[in-house]
Amino acid sequence: KKGFRVRLFPKSAQEPSPQPGDSETEYWLGIIPFGGFVKMLGQSDSGPAAKTDDPRSFTNRPIWIRIAVVAAGVVFNALSAVILFMGLYLYGLEQQPAVVGGVMPGSPAEAAGFRAGDRVIAIDGESFIDEFVDFATLTLAGALTREGQSVEFTVRREDGRIDRLTAVSEMQAGDPEKLRKFGIQQASTLEIADLDDPDYTKQLAEAGFAPGDVIQAVDGKPVHASWDLRQRVRQTIKSSAELTVRRVNTDRGDELVTVTMPLRQNLLFPHFRKEIDLANLYSMVPRLKVDAILSRQRQEGLAAKVGRWFRKTLLRKEVEEAVAPPPSPFQEGDILLRAGSVITPTYPELRELVNAHLDRDMEFEVLRKDEEGMEQVVSFSVRPWSRPDNEEEAMVGIVPGLDMEHAVSAQTVDTPLVGRLSIPRGARIEKVDGQAVASFYEIAAILEKNAGQRLGIDYRVDEKEAGSVSMQVPTVEGAVHMWSEMATPLPLDFLKESVKTGRPLQAIGMGARKTWYFVATTYLTLKGLFTGDVGTSALTGPVGIVSISYQVAKQSFVDFLYFMGLISACIAVMNLLPIPVVDGGVIVFLLIEKIKGGPIPEKVQAAVTYAGLALLLAVFLWITYNDIHRLIFGQ
Repeated sequence: KKGFRVRLFPKSAQEPSPQPGDSETEYWLGIIPFGGFVKMLGQSDSGPAAKTDDPRSFTNRPIWIRIAVVAAGVVFNALSAVILFMGLYLYGLEQQPAVVGGVMPGSPAEAAGFRAGDRVIAIDGESFIDEFVDFATLTLAGALTREGQSVEFTVRREDGRIDRLTAVSEMQAGDPEKLRKFGIQQASTLEIADLDDPDYTKQLAEAGFAPGDVIQAVDGKPVHASWDLRQRVRQTIKSSAELTVRRVNTDRGDELVTVTMPLRQNLLFPHFRKEIDLANLYSMVPRLKVDAILSRQRQEGLAAKVGRWFRKTLLRKEVEEAVAPPPSPFQEGDILLRAGSVITPTYPELRELVNAHLDRDMEFEVLRKDEEGMEQVVSFSVRPWSRPDNEEEAMVGIVPGLDMEHAVSAQTVDTPLVGRLSIPRGARIEKVDGQAVASFYEIAAILEKNAGQRLGIDYRVDEKEAGSVSMQVPTVEGAVHMWSEMATPLPLDFLKESVKTGRPLQAIGMGARKTWYFVATTYLTLKGLFTGDVGTSALTGPVGIVSISYQVAKQSFVDFLYFMGLISACIAVMNLLPIPVVDGGVIVFLLIEKIKGGPIPEKVQAAVTYAGLALLLAVFLWITYNDIHRLIFGQ
């Protein structure tokens, strides 16, 4: 009557009988699985409740009261997130500002006039705090606006000028996320991230870098921001670039170190609206070569993988390795001379040919160096197989790149500034402006030096066929339709700023906005699951959450609280889903009861409830499978 009856590790056969005047509300804290609930008289989420005439029973209370009681859990999930984020903003939270790190060519952002280095200080007239806008808010604005709806951005340029830009988010061609975006890339610092991982530090050292290095220049030209670094690298048509980094040395103080970073030229020029936009040098497309080999993995079930791991790792026994597929006939560095019936295929031609030969032998002819470095032609056949993530797409197990080391044009394409050069497919470029060339790097250097001039290009197809063409070298930026990147991407720290307020009311508003962001993101994820745009393998359950929580907690307590706020916001959405057993399903039952003027028949309610329980159990088992698979095999 005046307190609580506490039972530790209770058994169902030991249910105590309530005494007159006792409360029938049960508060349950479960250790395995960890969690809890509050259960009132006449309340049941796992099936129809027993009928009773007691006016205090949950089933005999007005429907709006029952809905309020059921919704309380969802409300307090959201309130928990708001309170956590409110406290974090009062303390100070590192967040990524809406600074433009890059603009995708052909994107709505480019059309609107965005430039790298711009800072968005308001979206549709609203900021997060003062003039700070979180980059996540910018991303969400593109995903949640209606199709064709324009968004107004207030932008501060690098020179301090304030401009207003309007953009309409669009779907990016070939984007697996299938969300509307503006084409704005995130900004980074020039400092290499410092992660608590020995393997990571070792890989950096092998590349000539160290955690905490700050990039100062590219080929002797100073860079002041990450977008400046990206711009200089992408316009460098060379095999490597010299990076000058400032390194902190505890013994000698700061020192400047020069590191040679290999570069690679993308075979596709990034374009927001075009999935296939061939990279080319003034209309000339280099041949394809094999950058890497992808081994074909034998499909093996979870039970077999777990058994193999258990015997090998825990029992320390020798295990028979899975039967490996035959080795690839390709080798790294192979240059594609012929695929099927097509001579020197371009990337879209190769992709079309491979798809057409799914599960059928396909002939290849490649140029390969032998042990003595001599080039020779090698022929073989490969049977393409389905991609693991898309059975309609085929693959032959190679990562193609561009053959920049030879001055051979696989094909020429029509370009806005140069047109299409009349050079036959597979022709070797011998001279540019009378100077002998042996690689596309040499061609690029000569053309760059002679911008604005009219030059001749001599080519040869074979011993009998040769010719020449002339071209006016453009002077405008962007004439080279080629995008260079570092062969090993540098893990630069994201640009972050401390967001803090000393006003509790403002902190509540900021916490509510951050909670809304995660609620909206969860909604988009669920929508992607139903439309097939998000795979179920991306989901994480209790096992995964515990693992992630441990990793986050190792970073800092602030990060852990931030993660707990994220989880609370996600749970609020999940509990409100119209699925029996969870709160949203119970609310649906109550609304139907209100509409029809009476409770749902017990048999119908029981059948639907058990179906929902079976669905949740299936989802639970599937995501637990995902978690175990990731933990054991690192996938």
